[in-house]
Amino acid sequence: MTIRHQYSAFDRGFVNSNIVFEKEGYKVGAILVGSEGSHTHTAEKERHMDAIIRKKIHTLLIFDRALPEDTNYPLSGAKGLEVADIVFEQNIPFGRLVTDKELAQLLNQKEAKRYGMLTLLEDDVRFKPLFQNRKPTADMEEEVEAKVRELAHQLRAIRSRCSSLERLFLFGRAAQTLFDRALLHLEEVNPPAHEEIASMTCYRLPTIRRASEEQLQLLRYE
Repeated sequence: MTIRHQYSAFDRGFVNSNIVFEKEGYKVGAILVGSEGSHTHTAEKERHMDAIIRKKIHTLLIFDRALPEDTNYPLSGAKGLEVADIVFEQNIPFGRLVTDKELAQLLNQKEAKRYGMLTLLEDDVRFKPLFQNRKPTADMEEEVEAKVRELAHQLRAIRSRCSSLERLFLFGRAAQTLFDRALLHLEEVNPPAHEEIASMTCYRLPTIRRASEEQLQLLRYE
């Protein structure tokens, strides 16, 4: 298996627990992004981060966990302001620019719609071994394996529909561990999808909270 570590994937009608494709748009998690960039949220019992995926994204940010200040979607709070300032030179959270197409167009930031975001885990103590790059305990391995298969399905779906996707950013050790295991799973069940995803430029960075300005500069698309 070849993975590019230098800087350190939607089948039509595909359906799983996280992604449902529809005629006029596609639903990822609890957010629906249509051809006009509109979106709606559905109520959930647990706090979660909606995945933000559009067909023409060139960059996918994969976070190990949600930030405490974020609600509904990633980078909607203070860290989002920092990232937006670095990437777009805007004083509006990165997450809002990515999800609000009309606002991005008003600010002449059309490139914002080319970024996708995916959060893998809740910030829960039970995932502490993963966050600390340690082997999962035996009693949590079943849950971790379910997360790995879920991510593999998501990557396969994204790879199929997002032909413009070029870059992956993995924030945090847990994201990197789950991604590598998802690739191994794809290598077994879907070699073509595995090959395409493994050939993309993949940046392995600290958690989004700890990422430095120099590291976040890599998010800029030249």
